[in-house]
This record gives sequence, C-alpha cells and structure tokens, in this order.
Amino acid sequence: MHTRQNYGGLDRFRVVAALLVIAIHTSPLASMNEGMDFFLTRILARTAVPFFFMVTGHFTAAGFMSAADKNLSGLIKYLKKTLLLYVFCILLYLPIGIYAGHYAELTFGGLFRMLIFDGTFYHLWYFPACILGMVIVYVMSLFLNLRWATVVSAILYIIGLLGDSYFGLIEKVPALNAVYEFGFRLWSHTRNGLFLAPLFLLLGVWMSLWEEKISALRNPAKPEENSEQTDKPSLPTDSQMIRLYYIGLSASFILMTAEAFTLRHFQLQRHDSMYLALVPVMIFLYLCLSSVPKASAGEFRIASAWIYILHPAIIVAVRGLAKLLHWTPQLVGNSIVHYLVVAQLSVVASLLILYLQRCVLPRLLPMFEQARNSFLQKRKGTAKTASTSGLQEKGPTDVSLLSDTDLNKKGNSDLHRFSQEKVQTETPVSQENQDGEDSELTVSDMGDISPLPKAAAETANGINSFADESDCLPEFDDDEIASLREPDDGELARLRETDDSAFQESEPSIEEALPEENLSEEYALSEKEATFELSDVENDEQYSWQEPGNQTDTQDQEAERRKAVDLRSIKLPNIRGTSRVMAQKAHPRKAAAPRTFSKPKAADPYEGGGDFRAWIEVDSNALEHNVSFLRSRLPDSCRLMPAIKADAYGHGAVLIARQLNKLNVTSFCVACLSEGITLRKAGVKGRILILGYTPPDDFPLLSRYLLTQAVIDYHYARLLSSFGKLLHVHVAVDTGMHRLGIRCENLEEIASVYKMENLVIDGMFTHLSVSDSLRPEDRAFTESQITAFYQVVNYLKEKEYPCRGLHLLASYGILNLLQNKEKQSRRAHRSASRNTWSKAALAADYVRPGIALYGLLSTEDDTNLWRGALRPVLSLKARVISVRTLYTGEAAGYGTAFTAKYDMRIATLSIGYADGLPRELSYGIGGVLINGCMAPIIGRICMDQTIVDVSNIPRVQAGNVAVIIGKSGALEITADHVAEQCGTITNEILSRLGSRLNRILK
Repeated sequence: MHTRQNYGGLDRFRVVAALLVIAIHTSPLASMNEGMDFFLTRILARTAVPFFFMVTGHFTAAGFMSAADKNLSGLIKYLKKTLLLYVFCILLYLPIGIYAGHYAELTFGGLFRMLIFDGTFYHLWYFPACILGMVIVYVMSLFLNLRWATVVSAILYIIGLLGDSYFGLIEKVPALNAVYEFGFRLWSHTRNGLFLAPLFLLLGVWMSLWEEKISALRNPAKPEENSEQTDKPSLPTDSQMIRLYYIGLSASFILMTAEAFTLRHFQLQRHDSMYLALVPVMIFLYLCLSSVPKASAGEFRIASAWIYILHPAIIVAVRGLAKLLHWTPQLVGNSIVHYLVVAQLSVVASLLILYLQRCVLPRLLPMFEQARNSFLQKRKGTAKTASTSGLQEKGPTDVSLLSDTDLNKKGNSDLHRFSQEKVQTETPVSQENQDGEDSELTVSDMGDISPLPKAAAETANGINSFADESDCLPEFDDDEIASLREPDDGELARLRETDDSAFQESEPSIEEALPEENLSEEYALSEKEATFELSDVENDEQYSWQEPGNQTDTQDQEAERRKAVDLRSIKLPNIRGTSRVMAQKAHPRKAAAPRTFSKPKAADPYEGGGDFRAWIEVDSNALEHNVSFLRSRLPDSCRLMPAIKADAYGHGAVLIARQLNKLNVTSFCVACLSEGITLRKAGVKGRILILGYTPPDDFPLLSRYLLTQAVIDYHYARLLSSFGKLLHVHVAVDTGMHRLGIRCENLEEIASVYKMENLVIDGMFTHLSVSDSLRPEDRAFTESQITAFYQVVNYLKEKEYPCRGLHLLASYGILNLLQNKEKQSRRAHRSASRNTWSKAALAADYVRPGIALYGLLSTEDDTNLWRGALRPVLSLKARVISVRTLYTGEAAGYGTAFTAKYDMRIATLSIGYADGLPRELSYGIGGVLINGCMAPIIGRICMDQTIVDVSNIPRVQAGNVAVIIGKSGALEITADHVAEQCGTITNEILSRLGSRLNRILK
C-alpha cells in the first residue's frame, strides 16, 4: 500500500469547524445582513457537526464495522472516554447553568432528556449523541452489513429531517404531528444521537473504505480465463478525481443553499440542522479534505478541542465584562466584533492551556509532591517515612506530564512523534447555542482533562489500536528442546554425508506424507511419518552419503565428521529460569536411542512462562483473528501458505507454525533449507516450500525432510533434475521483479522444466513487486505482472501441462487486490460481463501472507489503515534489573553520551542491540513503557543492556517489566512506530529480534 490518506486537511479543518461553531453561537453577520448571517450560521456552519461525526466514524466506528469479529472492548473503551469527558464538561458548566437558572424547574423527565439527548449545557448535546450513535452503529454491525446499516441510518435521518428542517410538512398531517410532538417530550430536537449521528458515523466508515473502493474501480479484477477482452474507458487519474470532488462539493453545496433558503422562505423549519443536500455536501467535503497534501498535526486537534470546550464560557465572560465596563454596544451589539473577540480569546485560552499542560505542570508537580512528602515526614516523624520520602522526592511525576522543554533537555523530543503521527481516533465534540444550534470538536483532542500529561496522553491516543486439529501436533519436554534449533554448518555437512541408499526402500514418498483427504494438494506428515529419529542422523556407520565419484571417505573427511557438533550437546535455558544440559553428549558414531517428536508432552517450552531477562510474547488469539480475517478475503478454493521465514518474522517459526497447524493451515513457505528442517524436526505438518536457494550438495536433505524447492531459474532446474531422485518443486516465474525465476517471455524454457523427469511440479508462482502501492502507475505495473503470469499459465495449458498450485499474492496483494467474501459474492456475477479477472484468478490456489499474518504492515501509515482489522501478535518485554540515582553532572552509558542536568532516577533493562533492540532508538529517540508510563531511553543502547529515565514513574524497582513493543496500561508502542522512528520498515525490526529472546505463547 502507498501512504495513508492525508489527515492534515482533516486536522486543519477541525479548527475551522470550531470557529464555525463559535459563529453559530455569536451570529457574526446579524448586525449587517440577516440573509448573510443565515447563510453563514445555518448553512455553511452546519457542516461542523456532521464533520466531527464522520471523523469519529472513520477512525473509531470503522474498527468494528469492518472487522471480522466485533471489537466490543474497543467500543467500551471509547464510550468510557467519551463519558468521562461529558462528565467533566457537565461539572465545568454546572455553575453557569445554575446561575442562569437552567435547572430551576428541572423534573425527572427533564433530567433524562437533558442527560441523554439535549446535554446539560447548550453545546454539550454532542457527547450523548456520540455515545448513543456509536451504540446504535455497533448494534447494527452485529446484524447488518455496512450497506444495510447505512440504509437503516438513512431512514432514521429522514425521520429526524422531518422533525427538523421539514417539520412544517409534518404539521399538516395531524397523526404524524401527534407522533412527533410526543417525541419532543423525550428530546428537544431530532438532531441527536438517534437520528443524526448514525448516518454520518457510517459515512465516516465509508470514507475509510473509499481508497480501497476507488482502487478496485480503477483496477478491476482480470477477465475470466478464456473470456474475450473488451475495451473499457479509462478511469480518472488522482488529479481528475480531486477535481471531481471539488465539483461535487460545489454543486451539492449550491443545492443545499437553495434548499435551505427555500425552506426558510416557506417557513417549514422547526430547526435548521438537517438538510437532504447535507449528505452529499459532507461526502464531497470529506473527500476534498482527505486529498489535501498536508501532514497530520496534533496541535490543531488539541487546540480545536479546547476552543470548542471553552468558547461558551468565553461568550459569558465577554458579555459580563462588556456589561461591567459599559461596552455592550461595542463588544456585543456589533456582531462582527463580538465574534472576533470571542474567537480570539478562545484560541488564546486553548493555546494557554496547551502551554500549561505541556510546560508548566511538569515543573510544578514535583514541587507539590516534594512539599507533600515533607509534610508527611514532619507529621509522622519516623525513619521509615523519611526514607520513603527521600526515594520519592525526585520522581513521582508521571512521564506523560513531561513538557517539550523537559524532553529536549533529556534528548527525548522525538518521543512526541508518538502523538504527531498518530492515527486519528478522536471523538468529535459538538456545541449547541441556547436556540439549539450545534457545533463540534474532538474528545481526545482536549489533551488532558485529568489533566493527562503530554507524552502519556498522546501515546494513549495515537500509538496503537477453523478446523480443529489441536491434537495433531507434538509437544516437547526439556529433553527434546535441543533438536528444535536450526541445524548448524557442522550438522548440515554431516547430513550431506548420509547415504540415501540406506533408506531408499523405506523412505516415504511425497504422496505418503500428504493428508488422507487431499493427497495431491498438501503435505501433512502422519504421526508415524513425522517421527524423525536422531539416531538416523547421528549414526554415520549406518548412513554415509558420498560425493559422486568418491567411493570412500578421506581421512580428513573422517576427522571432520568426528568433530561434528552432537545434536544432544546443546545447552539451552530451562523454560523455568534455570539452565542445564538437555542431554548427555554422545559420540558422533554412537547410535543414540530413537526419540520421536510425535508423542505430546506435558511441558512445552514454547508455551510456558518464567522469569526471563528478555522475552517475546505471542498472542495466539490475535494470530487466530488475523488468520480468520485473511481467510475472509479469499475465495473458498484458495488456501493460506504463510511466510514463516526469518523465524516467523521474529515471532518464533516453530511456535507460529504449530499454532497455524491447529488452525488447519497446512502449507508454509520459508527462505532456506535450515528453516525447513527446523520445522520438520519440530513435527510441523504440511507442505513446506523453500523460496530461496538450496546448494546442490544439500539436495538429499530436500528429499529426506520432504521439502519443496523453488526453481529459481532454468539452470537451477537442470541441477535439481540431475540429482537423480524425484524432488518436489514450485516453478518461479519472473514477471517483472527480476530477482528470481525464469523470465516470463521464455515460454519454451518454462515448458521444458515440466518435461524434466526427476521434477514433480506441484506449483508455479510469481512475486508482485509494487502491490503495496495504489498509485496508478504502480497499479498498472501490478496488472501487467498478473497478465504476464497468466499468459504463461495459458501457454502451459495449451501444451496440456497441469497448472496446479498457483500463487501470486503476498500480504499487500491480499489487502489491496482482494475484497472480503461478502463483496466477492455480490460482485461475482458482474465479473464476466465486465471481462475482468475473477477473484479466484487473483487469489489463485494459495496466497503467501507474511507481515500481515502478524497483524502489521511494513510502514506505520499502512498499518494504521488496517489497524483493528489486523491485530499485532508480538509483544517484546524485558526486566528492570537495577534502579539507581544519577546525580547532577554525572554521565551514564558508553561515551558519556548522556549527562544529568538534575538529580534523576534511572533504570537498567536487560535487553540490548544483540537482542534486536535498534541502536537508532538511542539518545531519547525511543522509549519503553514501565508501570503504564513512558520511560525515555537515555544515552546509547548497549549490546546487552539499555538505560531509561524513570524519574517521573513512581515505585519502579528491580524485577518490574519494561514493554519495548506492546501495551502497558493505557499506553502502547507498536512495532511499526518503532520502525518509523528508526527510519526502516516493520519487517526489519521484527526479523532482527535475537535468538536469545525467549518466545512465550499467550
């Protein structure tokens, strides 16, 4: 995928919307021209509330509307946050409401109407509207798809519309008028969470899907095989689409203006928040704002939120001051001046609060804490209290209260990128004046109501967000763990010398290793066939394979074999925190007792727990969710062939493969021979395809461990065939990446591979080099690659060669080129008439999900687009092993790279760059989470340890857990964000995670 949609335009329009809200409540042009003021406040400004609803729908409701399973926990978290802000605003404006007499004759019914629909102050109705609207959308998502949920929401909107701008029509029908009058006993206006919010929340969800939809329209699926091509007009380019957006916005806004003035002329309006033309206006406005080439800016979000929250209080203050100074005609009577004063003061107040929140509070809070400790010390007068006070004196402040200045002093200013580049998951806030006008802003943009500090609040807001075969896989005890490692060079050398002739007669064929239900399609070792005896490998007297032309081993070869590392001499850490020799050393020539991997054991080191120095936690539920989501985008005939190379992108290949086996995934692809052998020796069942190069000397191991080899070019195919024994292969076709494979134009070479007598061709594949991009030129190149691949397929079919086991798509191809099954079924009947490739042709027989399987994509922008639909599987954690004081002027770490400017507390973590923690995170660029707070990294990351600043985190002690990737409390650091900080991709960050990290299944 290319970069995410631009959110800078949305961020900047938040401030515009907040200022439009102020216009609604001050009527800037009322003293000049009533018609102009009506246009400004009753037409133009009516885009503010729907805009905020759409933002909420885009970045919040889309999380459960598009997910395979509905994220109830995410909804509850959102509702709690919104409710907390609603309560804060109620308390903030309660004194003003009491003074104004709003609650003088309040009844129980009136309290219900006020809390659930109208809000306790005229601009607070948005909060209950958001809460109720989100609940309605979530309930609909449980029973309806997005299309039908939108239809229901549109019906609700029309019902509300008839009680708003078109109420004059209802008044003419007595029965309907009676129904609406009864409703007005429950709510003052129909522009509420029941009638207005659901539609625009769902329009926001549609906006989140727009990029995928427009790309599908521009690059429709290819024609069915043997169907005739027909010419199709080309679709507009990006610039042309943007022009269409602005044309659509202009036309729909003209219609909305005409509609509003017509309703006003005939006096049909009871209120004026809802119009028919408002719907297309908001759609085109949102598309125009999304196309603005500006980067996201958190300052606009926060400022606009406080403008919205504070401006009613500013209005009251300005009017009170004008009355006190006898300036009412100048400050209030002149509507333009009144608006400008209120707007400017609101902006200044929001910036002042932002400054106090980020710069002043972090300095005052330690002073208050120190005074409190001193008071307690004097009051109790005990040594114990004094000791406790001394420990807390320097570090009680939450790190989230750090200001920009503080972070810069520690070299940690880049930590604020957690918020500045975040996904916008905020909830809009709206306003309504005393006549019922509305306006909006965003919940999380308020910064901190508590107040939350900057780093913590920004991080919390912006860094995020089948078949049952459970008995088929073996488990291992401590004595069996040694054989799960990857074979080293000595072992591979010794395995090459194994004489194939010794087991030719008893060696299982590839068909015998396939599951009974589908022998011709998948590898799946039975319990007997999955049993690899170490004695078979270690007993050189029984098996001694020799190079062609050599009848006996030389003395050097014999000596080299005697030096080979014994498979049982490997020392590994015990899963419970101890270390011991897993088995007694055996002489290379001494035949060991057979030991199999097929019998399940009670203790499994991959699924245990313990007190580790540093470890990786693998979320099995997230993995299962991702598998389910990816399968939802595939036709029934297509199966997953996950890429578990590079130790499953750092997650642990054996652990991941065994979990996937339990999810009925029976095909895998790896990068090299040793990765395939590791899986086989761990008892992993299914087809294992080696995508990379295997040296000819190791061809016997392909046969021995039932591995499938990729044919990387024509010469390599001849080498494989010359081995003399049947080998199972997949033919790689180079359609434009020019890395591996036989060039697609060399059809005769590809066909000749099918004629080679010692090759069993189980599949053919290609790799799409720019499927991650949605730019028109890149999509065209991807289309050309797919076309070239199927030209090869059609040629082979004409030659009557079987073309089974086809695969083209990896992670980005699955997400960008395929849709979910529901959409496929709705559009399947149209594919033939449009002469486009069917989804079955695009998906082929297999897809090769890699990074997406683990809940991430290569960049933070791409991951944000699919966050919620995909769930991160990996968390990286380490122990706090030491906590100490660093006094002013002292330096910490290598090269005295960090010098304390004041007394501070620092903690040492038992993880370093040898474990895969990037050194690019040094000098405060990165941080970790401890006890739910951010701890910036100080100085240089060492090979085995890392130092962090915990001055502002209370009660940190040795033994605490530090989260490098994952969640702690309300905060989260994601792998894609770490990659963004390091200037690389997520794939590299994960694949570099070291082998000495324990992998634990959760």
